Amino acid sequence: MLKRIACLSSIDGPDNNNRYSEQVFNTFDTARVYNKEHDIVGVFLVFKNILLQVAEGEANELAKVIYRINRDPRISDVSIIVNEHIEKPAFSRWSIKLLSENCDAHAQHLKKIENLLKGGLNLSGAIDSIRYHKLFNMGETSAPTSKQQIDSHEQSAPFRDTVLSMPSWPRPTQLRLDAALMKLCPLLIKKHVPYQRLVSLNLFAHEQELTELLHRLQQARALEVIAVAEPDNLRILSSQRENKAPAPARGRFSQALRSFISNHRAKGIAGHE
Repeated sequence: MLKRIACLSSIDGPDNNNRYSEQVFNTFDTARVYNKEHDIVGVFLVFKNILLQVAEGEANELAKVIYRINRDPRISDVSIIVNEHIEKPAFSRWSIKLLSENCDAHAQHLKKIENLLKGGLNLSGAIDSIRYHKLFNMGETSAPTSKQQIDSHEQSAPFRDTVLSMPSWPRPTQLRLDAALMKLCPLLIKKHVPYQRLVSLNLFAHEQELTELLHRLQQARALEVIAVAEPDNLRILSSQRENKAPAPARGRFSQALRSFISNHRAKGIAGHE
């Protein structure tokens, strides 16, 4: 039984070009040797620190490929975005493509890959959508369409009006901690921090980067997200209370106290008569 899988992941870098290049080619070479021995074909696409591996072959062999990808210490945040049965492979070998911006040949190659995957595509989380969009648009900076703006809002919406916490550090098998996560995690360990508080700290250049990191923690099941009442609800409740005109609590208590003392005195006087 033939299948096709596509895995998105992240490669450490590219803050150090030498280390980044070494990571890319070592990761590819490991996959190349294994895939050749097990009749697996496909493509290894790299854009900046985003890695997309598309593999085709026997179902049992692809299950082992997925296991190996998840265990590879050189990549992180692995997500399977395509897992489907096929009648015949679309590739004849296992190859690598390092993508560059503003390259027409690369754009055409990506379009073919995108068309190949779209029938079985399943982007389960915001981080998948962000990486997929960056890869297949290769750093496109044009203004997003109204639908893209809605999608962007929906991606960040789950953390608005929430309190965030990490009960403990994630295990290495759950999530590899990079510099950005090491900046964020100490603020959340065994604490409860409002999302807006994290935004106000300006830890990162853009709020979207903070959102991506929180999604990574959430996918690794290392993040607790606690919903809180929305400010609008609080304002409505406050307004309703202000519109009511009951007697002040202090006035009511004073009246009750004077009435109690008056009655007590009356009873006391009556008892002595």
